[in-house]
Amino acid sequence: MILSKFSLTVPTIGLLLSTALCGATETVTPHSPYQELDEVTFSRRPTTTWVDVEYTLPEFDQWYTVVMEASAEDDQSFGIPVLSIVGDIGIVKGGENHRITWDAGADAPGFFLESWRIRLFAQPGNGPLLPEYSSLLRINAGQFEMGSLTGDRNEAPVHVVELDSFWIDRLEISNRAFMYFVQITGHRTLAEQQGKSVIYKDGGYQEVVDAHWSSPIGHPSNLREFLDHPVVQIAWPDADAYCKWAGKRLPTEAEWEYASSASAKSFFPWGDTAPDSNLQYRANYGSNSCCRENDQDGFLNTAPVGSFPSGASPFGVHDMAGNVWEWTADWYSGTYYSSSPKRNPRGPATGAERVLRGGSWISYPFMLRTTYRGKHTPDTRHNYGGFRCVRE
Repeated sequence: MILSKFSLTVPTIGLLLSTALCGATETVTPHSPYQELDEVTFSRRPTTTWVDVEYTLPEFDQWYTVVMEASAEDDQSFGIPVLSIVGDIGIVKGGENHRITWDAGADAPGFFLESWRIRLFAQPGNGPLLPEYSSLLRINAGQFEMGSLTGDRNEAPVHVVELDSFWIDRLEISNRAFMYFVQITGHRTLAEQQGKSVIYKDGGYQEVVDAHWSSPIGHPSNLREFLDHPVVQIAWPDADAYCKWAGKRLPTEAEWEYASSASAKSFFPWGDTAPDSNLQYRANYGSNSCCRENDQDGFLNTAPVGSFPSGASPFGVHDMAGNVWEWTADWYSGTYYSSSPKRNPRGPATGAERVLRGGSWISYPFMLRTTYRGKHTPDTRHNYGGFRCVRE
C-alpha cells in the first residue's frame, strides 16, 4: 500500500481569530511507506470553525482514495474524528485544485483552543483505505467439533464441521476504520437514519435520541480519543455494507467459532482458565455474575482493539471474547446444529434474527465462551455490538 501523508501544526488561537498556519508537509524518510505530495495548503475561515484544505494529486489520469485525520499537537494517535466534511474526499481523480472543507467545531468542540495537526492520506486506486494496524490472519482449512454439551440447549448437538481456508480480521473493526468508510462512501447507519438507538447503562437499557456510531450514547458524546476502540451502534446491514466495501464479508458462525478456538475444545479462546485468573485479565467483560458493566479489567465500557493479547485465540485473533458482540453472516435457529451440513455450513436459508458471537464489556464469563450463541434482529444496534470481517 502506497500512501501519501500531509501533516502540520497550527498554533493555539482564539475562536474568533483567523488561523495562521505554520509548518509544511511532514518530512518523509527514505524508508517510509509514505510519499510526499506537493502543493498542499490549509486555512481556517475567519470567525468560524471551518477549515479549508487544498491539495494536488499527481497522475491526472489516476484515481485515488483520499481520507483525512486530525489530532491535538502532542497526540500521536490522531484521535479527533473527522466526519463533518465535504469536497474532494473519498474517490478523487488526480489533478490540481482539489478542496476539502471541514467543520472542526462540529466534530470536536473546543478544537481550536489547543494546538492541532491535520494529515491527509491518498492511496492510488479506488479500494478501501484502512488503518495501518489492520491485518488479516489466515485460517487454514481444517475440521473441528462445533458446539457444546455443557452450554445452552442451542449449542447442541456437538457436530464435526469441515471448513475451507479463509482470512479473518485480527482485530474488531475500529471507529477509525469505520470513519474512513464513512468519509469515502458517505454511508449513514440505520441508527443515523432513524435518529435514535439503544444504550446499556447502569444495568438497564434506554432508547436515546441521536445515539449512533459516532455518538454512541447520544448527545453530547463523540469519538474523540476513541477512534481505536471498536465501532458500536452497528446494525447488521451496516456491518454487511462495510465488509462488502472492504472486499470481504461477515464470517459464518462456523468460521467465527473455529477462528476463536481452532480444534481445541476449550471454554475460552485462551483456554479453560477464568478471564481474570491470577489477576491477569484476558478480556474486557462485565461483572462475574450477570449482567452489569464493571471496570475491574481497566475499562468500564469498550477497550481499544487488541488490548488483551493474552486472551487471543490459538490463531492469534484478538478480542473474540468480550469488548463487543460480533455480528456473523448466519440467520439464527436454535435447532440448526441438528441438520447443519458437515462442510462449510452457512446457517439457515432464512430467519428473523442473526447470530452474534463473543460477548461484550457487559457480559459475564459464561457468555464469553467460544460456543455461546447470541441473537438479535438485523436492525438491532446498541453500544456494545460491533463486528469483524473475513475474506475467502
